Amino acid sequence: KAAVVIPSDFLAGGHQVKNAEILREQGTAEVVEERELYDLQHGLLPVVLRLLEDGSRREDLGKKLQANTISDATQRLAELIIHHAKTN
Repeated sequence: KAAVVIPSDFLAGGHQVKNAEILREQGTAEVVEERELYDLQHGLLPVVLRLLEDGSRREDLGKKLQANTISDATQRLAELIIHHAKTN
């Protein structure tokens, strides 16, 4: 699925903004800056409307995002948590 990311400038020491920029550079997500959220030209509504009108863009974003994800991330994370819990 296509993703729209709205990173917060004030959370996680700027990591959300950095991660969002990586997603934008990879072409895996649309990014709406929090300060522009309600902007009628660059905010969330126009971005969503453009995506709704452009099925090929939605499909392209979804395919690129899926290609850049780890399909078994949930399983890996669970294994790490269980391993950590057993060793501590």
